[in-house]
Amino acid sequence: MDNILNTRNIKEANKVVKDGYSDDFNCWGATLYALNQIEELEWTSHYDMVDFLDQKTEVSKDKLIEGDILVLWIDKSRKRLEHTAVFVKGFKFWHKIGGCESEYASKKKIREIYLDAKFTEIRRLKKDY
Repeated sequence: MDNILNTRNIKEANKVVKDGYSDDFNCWGATLYALNQIEELEWTSHYDMVDFLDQKTEVSKDKLIEGDILVLWIDKSRKRLEHTAVFVKGFKFWHKIGGCESEYASKKKIREIYLDAKFTEIRRLKKDY
């Protein structure tokens, strides 16, 4: 089963960012919203995002598909999360940056922004979700 990427939700989040109301959600909330895991953009806590990744996703070594999640960890313990982004297509990930920006970017560019991240993995929703 392919991941459920909702491009309408991404467009809505981009509009919210453009209109200057993006402090109401973070990159983790944006990731969950893009994947239809939450109904509204929200500020998602570190604890809730790590729990989501642990419970509802698995590491993927397969070819990237839309909806795969780029996860940047501070270290290999997988307890200190730095950032997430969602694979859209053509080697591009969509993510929310800081306060008032979202963008489509390569994995390399995202890694250059989040220098504290020492460990990166690709995760995919489990078939049940």
